[in-house]
Formats: sequence, structure tokens, C-alpha cells
Amino acid sequence: MLGGDGVIRGSIFAWVAFFVAALGALTAPSLSETAGGKGLSANMRRAEASVGREDYALAAEYFAAECAADGPLGCYNLAIFEYEGTVGLRNPERAALLNKRGCDLGYANACANLADQLLHGDGVAIDHEQARQLWDEACRRDVASACYGRALLHDGRYGGPQDRARATDLLEKACRLGDPSACYDRGFRLANDASARANWELVADWYMAACDLGGAAGCNAMGVISVEGKVGSPVGGEVKYYFETACELGSVTGCRNLAALLDQGALVARDEAGVRRAEERADNLEKSSRDKRGRR
Repeated sequence: MLGGDGVIRGSIFAWVAFFVAALGALTAPSLSETAGGKGLSANMRRAEASVGREDYALAAEYFAAECAADGPLGCYNLAIFEYEGTVGLRNPERAALLNKRGCDLGYANACANLADQLLHGDGVAIDHEQARQLWDEACRRDVASACYGRALLHDGRYGGPQDRARATDLLEKACRLGDPSACYDRGFRLANDASARANWELVADWYMAACDLGGAAGCNAMGVISVEGKVGSPVGGEVKYYFETACELGSVTGCRNLAALLDQGALVARDEAGVRRAEERADNLEKSSRDKRGRR
């Protein structure tokens, strides 16, 4: 059973919080994504090559040139650089302006990211109604993050009306469109639905979908329910794979769980060196997270 502190009662293995990747970070599909079905422009191809060489300053110049030429992908990607502080100091105000420009030029992913900023007042004045409208339109255009964001609003957060059925529909759509957080959250709902006995096979399907899409929370959750025997007798190699994958994907909880698994020596052979590596990675991830919060 999940306790209020996020730990499974009767187990040393920790879960992660519901809505693990809740909004607050702009989404960034790959640069090779195209706008309106057209091929990448020369500026975008050069920017992509610059990112590949980790020359982010030069990539920013190409993004800026693309945006100035009314290319929405340039505005959109430069907004992410400004928001994250990829080149220079973090500038959410500039990011909001660039997202609006990309949105006005018809790029739905820019609209979705602007909605996220409007929801939190991050670089722009809070406007929940405009955020809803932007997410609705972007979700209709199959932007996964927009459908996920709209699902959270249908949960009654931020003062909006609650519609759990609609929230569930949107989570499933976002998952089908490739948002791992939506897949994880759908599984979490099923696992913690007080009105019905959990169907753990179905829960596992959603968690596995999240894990397969690169969602650390889904991989960690699969490890936890496997340890607890929710989907059959635990198999050490599988449990280790889930926690290792979660750790590699940047989950502090996954790293801690991996360390605990290797330290116990029950399901898998005890591995002191592996414990140290997992704990060290967890510590480094926590430090990185603190440093990032400090820059904001």
C-alpha cells in the first residue's frame, strides 16, 4: 500500500510521486521533427548539426535566424534554450515570447509549451483559461504533452472543474501519442483506485508502456510491483533491469531501489560495488537537481 511519504508499506522499495513529471519543464521533441510536413530548412539542418557537436551557442544563432525568417521551429527550439539556460542565463520571459511567436506561426508544440508557462506564471502572467485553450487546440492536433496537461486540469487542479472520466481519456490519448508520464499516471490511477480492486496486469501494461517510452517512473514502478509479486513471483533479473533502467534514465528513486536490491542479496547476488555505484549516481542526480533549482 502506498503511504503518504511515497513508500510502499512493508517494502524497502520506494515509489515516486503521482504525476511524476508534472508540468513545469518545457517539452522538447527531437530537432529532426518537421513543421507542417515540410523538410527542415538550411538553418534548422545547421542547428541540428551544431547540437550534435554540442556547439549550443552556434545552434542558438541558427535558431534565431530561423525564427526571424518566420520559421516556427526556430522560435520553438530557441525558446527551450532560453527557458533552460542552455546558452547563458535562464530567461523564461524571453522563452514565453518565443513560444508565443512559434504558436502564432502555427506550431502546436510551441502553443503547448506556452500553455505550461501560462499555467505556472513562469516568465509570463498566470492565465489558466488561456492555458486551457492552448492545450485544447494543441491536443486536438495530437501534441502529447498538451493532452497530458489538459488531463491534469480536468482533475480539478488550478481551480478548474473536475471531470475524472475526461482526465482518464486524455491520459490514455497522451500515452498513445508517446508521453511516458501520461502512461505512468494512468497506471498509478488504476493501482490506487479505492473504488475497485486493482487489476495488476493492466497496471503493469501502463507502467511498461511508460518504461518503453523512456519514462523512469514507469521502470521504477515495474520494479516495485515485481518485487511485491503483483504480477507473479518476482524474478531477480527482471527487477534488477527495471531499477537499473530507471536509474540510468535519471530516477533517484530508481537508483536507491537498485542499491537496496543489490545490498539485500535476496533476489540477486549481493554486489557491494554495484551498491556504491547506484548510491553515487543517486547522490549526483540529487546534487544536479538542487543546482538546477538554484539557477531558477
